[in-house]
Amino acid sequence: MTVFEIEELRQKVLNFLSESKSCRQRLFFIKDFYSAVLGSKNNSIIDSYIAEFISEYLECVERFEVFCFPPDITYEIINQLNVLKEIASAESYTLRIEKLVSSLSSKLTILYKILNGEEGIEERNNKLLFPLVESSAGINNQIPIGALETFTIDISRSKDKDEFIVVPSYESSAQSLFEQVHISWDIAYNFVKQHYAKIGRFHKIVINFDHRYGNYTGFSLGAALTLEFIQGIISLYNFPFSISIKNGITITGGFENNKSFLSIGKETIENKVSMVFYSTAKSFVVPEESKQWAVEKLNELKKNYPNRNLEIIGVSTLQDLLNRRNLVDIKEQNAAVRGLKIVKQNLPLSASLLILVIVIIYFYLFNFDNNPALLYVHGNNLFVENSSGKVLWSKGIEIDPQFASSTLRYNAKIVDVNNDKKNEVVLSGVILPDLKNKKEYGGIFCYNYLGKQLWHYDFKDTVKSYGENLEPVYSCGLIDTATYQGEKLLVAKATNGPSFSSAIFTLDLKSGKRVGTAFWNSGHINEGIIQRMPDHKDLIIFVGSNNGYERAFIGGVELNKLAGYSPSTPYYTFLNMKPADLNFYILIPETDYLKHFTVFRGGCIEPGSLHDSEKERKIHFVTCEKQYYESSLDYRLDYNFKDMSIVVDSNFRLERDTAVAHGILQPPFTDTPQYCKLLEDQILYWNGKNFVHKNDLN
Repeated sequence: MTVFEIEELRQKVLNFLSESKSCRQRLFFIKDFYSAVLGSKNNSIIDSYIAEFISEYLECVERFEVFCFPPDITYEIINQLNVLKEIASAESYTLRIEKLVSSLSSKLTILYKILNGEEGIEERNNKLLFPLVESSAGINNQIPIGALETFTIDISRSKDKDEFIVVPSYESSAQSLFEQVHISWDIAYNFVKQHYAKIGRFHKIVINFDHRYGNYTGFSLGAALTLEFIQGIISLYNFPFSISIKNGITITGGFENNKSFLSIGKETIENKVSMVFYSTAKSFVVPEESKQWAVEKLNELKKNYPNRNLEIIGVSTLQDLLNRRNLVDIKEQNAAVRGLKIVKQNLPLSASLLILVIVIIYFYLFNFDNNPALLYVHGNNLFVENSSGKVLWSKGIEIDPQFASSTLRYNAKIVDVNNDKKNEVVLSGVILPDLKNKKEYGGIFCYNYLGKQLWHYDFKDTVKSYGENLEPVYSCGLIDTATYQGEKLLVAKATNGPSFSSAIFTLDLKSGKRVGTAFWNSGHINEGIIQRMPDHKDLIIFVGSNNGYERAFIGGVELNKLAGYSPSTPYYTFLNMKPADLNFYILIPETDYLKHFTVFRGGCIEPGSLHDSEKERKIHFVTCEKQYYESSLDYRLDYNFKDMSIVVDSNFRLERDTAVAHGILQPPFTDTPQYCKLLEDQILYWNGKNFVHKNDLN
């Protein structure tokens, strides 16, 4: 290489160093330049061009991580350093270079042990790792680079809003990171709130990237953020249990609003597998959709290092991830430790008094506190615990473990029914072996703090439609509690087993006796929530299926207007009652995918997806377009109960776009404004007489 060519490369290096913020990219750029200079074999050229960048080069080497790169990359750096220390213009750096060579060699030895399958070599900081992929580095952009990052999360309570602080602060253009931080927080907050309703509304969240490699963009750190957020919330509120990540776990992937993992492209997941392969990680968690590519890349890398112990684990949802005990530990927190945290947070006592308080807390709260405070599901068993996590009693309930985290609220409620400061537990779905009378199956039960039954209610209303007589065989589920005219009420639903009818009704919480009439729907009601309206009236918002129109729906009726029936076709219309006085009733369109593949008749609402986002002032619910949690559309209804927006799940986009590409379904492609508009135009609104389009509403 001539001096003119080297000078041209030098200018490229200067331009690159003035723009690049990545230490690893600067390292490889200078390394390639040095290789060109040393390859000239001209001592004058070598002495002239080495000195200019030697200081920055060594600084970058000091920050270089051996892990995440193939060993030959580190060998090249070591060999280049050994050559540089013999050059006259680098003589003053000899000692520094020798220390770097020794450090890199030691780390390289550890990497080889990992690649050869030796046990006991892993990270000990119990922090979740996630891989970062940077642009390719080097003068010819031939080296894919990245690193494994961790972060420290600090969560504290806030008065009037959620505040997010990211250190180092990311660029305003990194919109995807901004969105994923908020999505991950919402998922973590709602997940924890389902188990412990008394957590605060607003928080200050500080996300500190420990290594500060540069500007962070993208969605793929969302899963790691969500897990860390859950741990942080549990720690802040001193839960009776703790969640911890096992050593050696690396994870990649972001979440959508419905808790589904976002898939990662083939090239990106392959680069990340390469990085993790050359690290201390024992397990690499990836989106299920990307697992095949990851496994193929792993098998390719293991041809050179067949003894490398690395497991690829594919997960599809947050619940799937939390259920993996080889990844996540969920343990009961020692009552004494928990008591110590409470004391430290609230009482500035002397050491001797602190010990006394801990002893009192431990023996009283754990052994003598018999007030129900927490609910925990394992399999089909519901455990009722006190505030210290001691199990008071248990019952078997019919609940799908797959949906337990999101649907438990429809099976169990802790409430003080008679204002005696002792909580009772209201249950539905109690299994037959736990019933004294098998005829009580499908009813609602109220138990006192000792687990003794206080009352039981069976829904036995009889109704007829134009099409059939409906047997009074119903199973009940809980919606929520409310206070009306000074009385505590339980709002519940009943679903007919043999046929289509379902109802919403209320019970007096203290006695279990029926209050008022019921609202009837021609199709099963899945779930409901209660929203307090500006006029302080309680509005019951519910979702389900309408058999007459063969569509999913969302509706709303005031608590004091539970009577009559929902709109339907003549066959499914109930006899001897008036139409209900509904605030709104909206039919959700059946997609072309659903029609073609007939997965669910007319559409289905995903269990546990209905929730009220006060921050957005929208009601969220998710429709199933394939199987539960596999492919879906996220609907968001404005508080005016008219404006509706649709967010396309990535799995549904993939499924439907594949069908469009193969000519099975007609364009447009799925995640486009045109397709969302096509669906929005099919949404129908009940105006009290007919179903109309939004533009035709009064």
